[in-house]
Amino acid sequence: CWTEGTGSKDVFVKNLQQDFSYSGDTYKAISVFVGDDLRTFLGPFKLHRNILGVKIHSLSKNIALVEFTSARSGTVADLVKKHGGVTISLEIVDGVERWRFLLPRARKESIGLLRDNIEIMGNLLKFYVTEPEPTYFTDPYPLLSHYEDKALIQAYLSGYLDYPRRTRAKNVAKALGISPATFLYHIRRAEKKLVASYLRRRSILVS
Repeated sequence: CWTEGTGSKDVFVKNLQQDFSYSGDTYKAISVFVGDDLRTFLGPFKLHRNILGVKIHSLSKNIALVEFTSARSGTVADLVKKHGGVTISLEIVDGVERWRFLLPRARKESIGLLRDNIEIMGNLLKFYVTEPEPTYFTDPYPLLSHYEDKALIQAYLSGYLDYPRRTRAKNVAKALGISPATFLYHIRRAEKKLVASYLRRRSILVS
């Protein structure tokens, strides 16, 4: 699969849309391609045997919006569709595809079969089955308070989040005009919200 090429390139791919309303043996997709190796990656991508058509919209030197037509046979997208599922998200980086999709409860018995078929296609690293969380659809990114947002931005810009840290908490707090204790309170709350959101998306944290 062409996605394996991201393993040796600095390229990240995020799918935005998949359209199966065309002929039975193909589907269309729109994805964002990002990375320093974008141009060297897109050359072989356009020539891959499963890619039947490509339209590239360059947004900058290392960002492109790519519309492409792909053969359906032998793809995870086709398997999900055949099992009545809907793809919620697809991200590709370091040669690994991370899928998240919904299956109707009526087809719950097909989960095992779907997993077996995916394993036949390639190396399946992880497979989670969880109940969908409302927050995944209604709050894709955690909502930070005004003070948490300011604390996070200043901490990032000043190097407080680097390792080793390039500044101390009291210096960040001084730039914000607050006490070190208040800064630590807001930065810890912001960090906890961001980590919890990430773990929920990875299906590691349920609530």
